[in-house]
Amino acid sequence: MKHRYSIIMPMFNEAKNIPRCLSAMLNAIQGRKEYKIIVVDNGSTDDSIKLVQQQGIKVLKKNQLTIGQLRNEGAIGATGDWLVFIDSDIEVPGDWFGFVDGVIEEGFAQAFAFVDIAPDSAPWYAKAWALRVLTRRGHVTSVDTLPGRNLIVSREVFEQVDGFDNKFITGEDKDLIRRLRVQGASVLSIPHPKLRHWGYEQSFYSWLRKEFWRQSSHRDLIYKYGWPWRLVRFPLMALLHWMFFVFVLVALYWSFWVMVLLPLLFVPSLFLSLRLPRAYLKFGLLVQLTVLYTLRFLVAGIAVIWFWRRPQNTC
Repeated sequence: MKHRYSIIMPMFNEAKNIPRCLSAMLNAIQGRKEYKIIVVDNGSTDDSIKLVQQQGIKVLKKNQLTIGQLRNEGAIGATGDWLVFIDSDIEVPGDWFGFVDGVIEEGFAQAFAFVDIAPDSAPWYAKAWALRVLTRRGHVTSVDTLPGRNLIVSREVFEQVDGFDNKFITGEDKDLIRRLRVQGASVLSIPHPKLRHWGYEQSFYSWLRKEFWRQSSHRDLIYKYGWPWRLVRFPLMALLHWMFFVFVLVALYWSFWVMVLLPLLFVPSLFLSLRLPRAYLKFGLLVQLTVLYTLRFLVAGIAVIWFWRRPQNTC
């Protein structure tokens, strides 16, 4: 049985990536009649729109919408029974829809996603950070969060929960999956085949800035759902990291030897890094992930305080 797919690609200034990723999608869908590609642009100022139109694909032009709004706008024009949300910097393999068909025909999932990794040309921090996903998604597993940039969901259940929450600046995918699970939908992560994410951070500063931006989702999710442990545990850990770090810095005023406590700051991150599947667990990657996790906790600690000052009615 061939399923009807509506492929929704949000886009903003992706002239560098959209030709490669759109070409890969067209190759993957080749030979199928029941599909529709919907590219939703968010006010691009580069050649993105022209490059898409050269492929004979119409562009739905919007401006200054949240990512959830962009995806919802694409879903409005969908005709398929399955919605394929793929960002314009994600490259799918040529046989991808065969795997998508297989997951659907098994009947175990109403929403699912594949693991995406950074290409070999990406800097070390982007590749290491992408591989961390394998700590929790290295096998077919039920999950409580999936990335919106690579998500397949039954149109029926998507409409039952009214799609993405338009108010979320980031974390709209976490919110959607949470509501789908409350509705009883089965949500799965599929480890193979892996997709390539070309939207990796080009500099270490960009990585830090994006991690800081992402942490606003914790505040918004807590405002919406209250204080369940699943939502508060990461912000709490981030604040504890900062409290310990400040304690060590202050204690240095009295004794330099307190520096011996500083390595303890890396212990939670080392524990997280050790969850990587053995096939990937090499010393160099272990060190990289431990450093990145620790920096993420420290950045998140700042973000928790910073974003909490925003008015509650933003979400």
